[in-house]
Amino acid sequence: MTNQLKLLFMLLFMIPMSGMAQNATLSPAATETVQEALDWISGKLPDIKMNKYFDGSLTRRGYTEIYNYTIEYDAANCTVILNQKYSWVKDDRSGRNDYDVETKYEFKLSDIKSIEIVENSPYYGVNSYVVKTNNSKDLIKQGENAMVNEFAIKYNELGELAENPERFLNAFNDAIKNCGGGKKEKY
Repeated sequence: MTNQLKLLFMLLFMIPMSGMAQNATLSPAATETVQEALDWISGKLPDIKMNKYFDGSLTRRGYTEIYNYTIEYDAANCTVILNQKYSWVKDDRSGRNDYDVETKYEFKLSDIKSIEIVENSPYYGVNSYVVKTNNSKDLIKQGENAMVNEFAIKYNELGELAENPERFLNAFNDAIKNCGGGKKEKY
């Protein structure tokens, strides 16, 4: 085959199989559903946070962990960036030892298999929404260079979702399904 025929073959047969072409063909109704779900998630995410004091032993002081989240998204392309701000404050006899870390998780909703609630620490009342990829592949970009197959949205406060935390799962799952994600592993 000549180079031109090879290029034509790739354009006609290979690119439509990629995730980009799949997202480009999202129907207007599906795009609207994804937009609605992500708008709803964006409105609820500021209330989903963890602010917990952990008591230290007699030899050391306690510390506080704080997690806050924001979201950026493009519904038409099914892409999401979840921003996590983690703060840690240690009360020490020598003074406070504070630091903040911000981490971005970038992913396509079509690469997500599930989101579920996981009870992390019943003693401290800390839970997580855990987001997992299809077939446990490292498809979520964490920070600048790392790739992971899951991440957790930790919380001990849910705001108005406290009575029914599954509402967050439902909205997230609607967005995932409309973008072609949520596939079960065959074996």
